[in-house]
Amino acid sequence: MGRSWPRLRRRLTQPEGDQGRVSVFMAIAFFGLVMVFGGVVDGTGQLRTLMRAENLAAEAARAAGQAVDVEVVAAQGDHRVNAALAAQYAEEYLIQANERYDMLPPAVTLIDDGTTVHIEVRMPYRNRILGLFGRSDVEITATSTAVLVTEA
Repeated sequence: MGRSWPRLRRRLTQPEGDQGRVSVFMAIAFFGLVMVFGGVVDGTGQLRTLMRAENLAAEAARAAGQAVDVEVVAAQGDHRVNAALAAQYAEEYLIQANERYDMLPPAVTLIDDGTTVHIEVRMPYRNRILGLFGRSDVEITATSTAVLVTEA
């Protein structure tokens, strides 16, 4: 019994084989965990940016739909959207709604002879964790369509 105490004390105070090195397995496991964490953080950020871009595109399409071409209505009685005015309204809305206006100008397209407005909004997402490992930034694209409704 008396001989086992010194041996136990030696084993607890002087571990054999461990000289302060990190094993290869631990280094790879740590790197893998950081990559998984980065994927979760940046994936969630991209989803949030997509939701924001979709909401902005929908509201910008509604704003662009307000750009009725008054001259065409007065001359022909047809309700159509003015393309230049629709693009201006959409961009003005996006500037007001997006406090950090870091998106590209919206793409405004008129469809169905000017009675439908199609908006495409592109917003960048800067990778926070995966960017440290060389993953480039992502451009998020959202589209929305507004149809001009008239009472006839």
